Amino acid sequence: MYASNGLWYCPAYRFLRRDIRIFRCDRIHSAVYSTSETKPINLQHVHLGNRESIVKVEQEYVSLNVELSIEGVQSCEDELWSVPKLHIRNDGTGWLDGDISKGDVHFLQSFSLA
Repeated sequence: MYASNGLWYCPAYRFLRRDIRIFRCDRIHSAVYSTSETKPINLQHVHLGNRESIVKVEQEYVSLNVELSIEGVQSCEDELWSVPKLHIRNDGTGWLDGDISKGDVHFLQSFSLA
């Protein structure tokens, strides 16, 4: 786990997506021990600096270009994934521009973007 901009994050392997994802600790409501037949994976050698080169699944990407209200910009400023894609105007509005995994489109719908 690590902190950034006053928030705590937890990188974890997500078997459903077959990738390492970054979870905000304040948004984790519960954790349970899995009784599924999924076998554990040894990820001791993986760290934030090399995770993308080690755990990589073929993903389909889509181009993202979204206009943001002031509230949308504020929502995105707290999210590490959006920092390289976030552009802010002097009036506080902005836009997101870049490629994202097609599987993450549903996640973006939870934000107040426009």
